[in-house]
Amino acid sequence: MRYSAAVVTMAVILLAAMLLMAGQQAQAQMIVPVHGERVAGDWAIKYQDVKISVRDQVASVVVDQQFYNTGNQTLEVQYLMPLPADAAISGMTLVVNGQEMPGELMKAEEARKIYEDIVRTKKDPALLEYVGQGLYRTRAFPLEPGKPAQIIIKYEQILRKDSDLVEVSFPLNAGKHTSRAIESIKMSLDVQSAADITTIYSPTHELDVRRPDSRSFRATYEVKGAVPTNDLLVYYKTADEAIGASLLSYQADPKEDGYFMILASPSLRRQDQKTAVMPKDIIFVIDRSGSMSTDDKLGQAREALTFMLKSLNNEDRFNVISYDDSMYEFFKEMTPASAEKVAEAVGVVDRLQPAGGTNIDGALKMALKMLADTMEGRQDKAAEANQNRRPQYIIFLTDGLPTTGETSIDTIIAYAKEANKSEARI
Repeated sequence: MRYSAAVVTMAVILLAAMLLMAGQQAQAQMIVPVHGERVAGDWAIKYQDVKISVRDQVASVVVDQQFYNTGNQTLEVQYLMPLPADAAISGMTLVVNGQEMPGELMKAEEARKIYEDIVRTKKDPALLEYVGQGLYRTRAFPLEPGKPAQIIIKYEQILRKDSDLVEVSFPLNAGKHTSRAIESIKMSLDVQSAADITTIYSPTHELDVRRPDSRSFRATYEVKGAVPTNDLLVYYKTADEAIGASLLSYQADPKEDGYFMILASPSLRRQDQKTAVMPKDIIFVIDRSGSMSTDDKLGQAREALTFMLKSLNNEDRFNVISYDDSMYEFFKEMTPASAEKVAEAVGVVDRLQPAGGTNIDGALKMALKMLADTMEGRQDKAAEANQNRRPQYIIFLTDGLPTTGETSIDTIIAYAKEANKSEARI
């Protein structure tokens, strides 16, 4: 994979799930017994299949769900589905014992009274989280032991935007009311936009995301035998720009520090534009000291370094330094990242063996001097004339603290600042 083709998502996350779930309107589908004290009781969801299609911030949602009575007595129940304020039901089919059951849409004020009545009679304060939302409710119907009931719901919703991010959510936390794990949960999210989609992120679930082009994506989630406790939440950004960057912040108490998360990724549309990829000078520094022999640390470092080497562009220049007590440079100077030179470097990486101490100071100084010499003596003249010299980077792979040479962390940092004549990023 080339850097120009990589979709890189960078996140600075502090309690991200709590941050992004804060303030969300919780939703769930549930069965409420007409007679009995609890909402959670002798009923379970067999499967839930959800399809969400988004076209320019308008979501069409289809929910196919089957539930059944797990007890040995017939239950007289009603089915509730709290709705977001900006959603509208377009179709609902509930089939029980071969009979289609009608439903009715309640406005927010009517819904509030129903929720509060259920909380009072069923002693389930969890339902208070739905107060303030609309409600779609069926009339009471019998749910016989072992016999399934199927419901298909269709609704449309105008998706909310948080700053420049579009938010897609779906209530998966119905599992907290069911008596058993849900046998199968399948979800698919199909998004198409009139502008490039630059950022895709879910703080709640690990999704399989496919990108057929720069203005669409398909995300899927599937699990079996699960009791979900979080609603699905997905953010995506649409903008025709080279780099999509978004900031989310949350502060629960004005007197306390808050939390933030940054998302950044390049546009897919610009992946094939080689002129948009700036040539770089990169030095990879890998620790081969004795401590790297434990827990396959050197093996992990080799794998990471090999991946990065194979990701270089032909226009990049690079070098590799391995170190323990002493330092070893793969090439005498910065080298163009040709296929031949990259293969040569990968071969040397594969043969590295752990031994000796950890001379972090010496390795850093060698890398910084090499970049400084490159800037002074081998700078591309055309780029220099335009005051647009190559960016320079050092990627430093190590497992711990210095043990040989200079071992004071503060001193090593001071030396590195002084030696960084080319202002390379480390």
